[in-house]
Amino acid sequence: MNWRKCCSARIDPQVRFFHAVLTILMSAWLSGQALGADDWRLELLKQRGFSGKTEELETFLGKHAVAAAGLDTSLLELASDDFTTRERAQASILMAGDAAASWIEGLAKQENPEIQFRLAEISEQLRNRGAGSQTELLEFAAKSLLAERKTGEKPVGPTLVFAEWFGREAEPLGKQYGEFQLQSDAGLTAKVKGGSLKFFGDHDGEGDQAVILQASVLGLKTFPKKFRISCLMGGDSRKGAGGWHAGVSVGQVRSLYHPGMNGGAFRLETTGEKLALCENKPMGFDPDTSKMQRIEIAVSVGNTGDVVLDVRVASLDGKQVFRRKQTVEADVIGAVDRVGLWRSGRKGANALFDEFVLDMRQ
Repeated sequence: MNWRKCCSARIDPQVRFFHAVLTILMSAWLSGQALGADDWRLELLKQRGFSGKTEELETFLGKHAVAAAGLDTSLLELASDDFTTRERAQASILMAGDAAASWIEGLAKQENPEIQFRLAEISEQLRNRGAGSQTELLEFAAKSLLAERKTGEKPVGPTLVFAEWFGREAEPLGKQYGEFQLQSDAGLTAKVKGGSLKFFGDHDGEGDQAVILQASVLGLKTFPKKFRISCLMGGDSRKGAGGWHAGVSVGQVRSLYHPGMNGGAFRLETTGEKLALCENKPMGFDPDTSKMQRIEIAVSVGNTGDVVLDVRVASLDGKQVFRRKQTVEADVIGAVDRVGLWRSGRKGANALFDEFVLDMRQ
């Protein structure tokens, strides 16, 4: 007997109608709740002072369009005798984002030294935005939300770009934080406070602490063949420098360095057996513990499953940069179905993470 048909036949039609309406309303409400609670785009907009309303997003994007359309005018204003006008023009060019970067590349060298200096400064700022540029992501958030609202289609923005700003406090950190799962050795603690994830280093002996993002929570079997990771990472003091490290993992391989240690000692190693895939490499600078560094990893999966990891670690002003590009064999890195943030090693400073972005746009 078909249980569903049997029950439906005995329920009053009016009751069935109201049940259907209630089901639709509940589904819509739950979808809205999930989107509002978990959608990083709304969280970012809120942090930048936007409510997320359609009219507000349209106004914001209109300002970006105006900035891009007025690049030539802003160029002339960079040579103004008035300092405020020059500053406003530079800010306007920066607001144009990617459009400004392409426009500057096509310009001839400027005879006016003030214009040339400011254009070089803008170019450097645009280059250092990385995958984690909040300005570029803010524009993406607004555009994708508006597109979804106009078409009524299922939200796709969070599956093209996933971001975590660590804006929701959790003290201590539980087994789950947003889409991340905590994976730590016994007795090791962490928290999210003040807009950063903190892994505590006040433990004896060796230990691993990590939060892991599985591709499956984004509805994917594995991550795409090409994607980029960006986040801020570092330590909060020089305590125990060299005895511990912070890193970002892709599959079963993590890219790490030692905050506060002379030269940083960058290396790649497996997350399980901790097999070193390259010797410690001097980074050309000492990773400052008074501020975080930005680490970016461009990931490219080949047809054989081998993976190219193109890693860039830079100071926030972009003046100190380390690069390492390495191919990791498929049987070493495993399935590219997870990424993670790690603190490993002995007792020492606390590891800090912020502004995590996974960009899967092709």
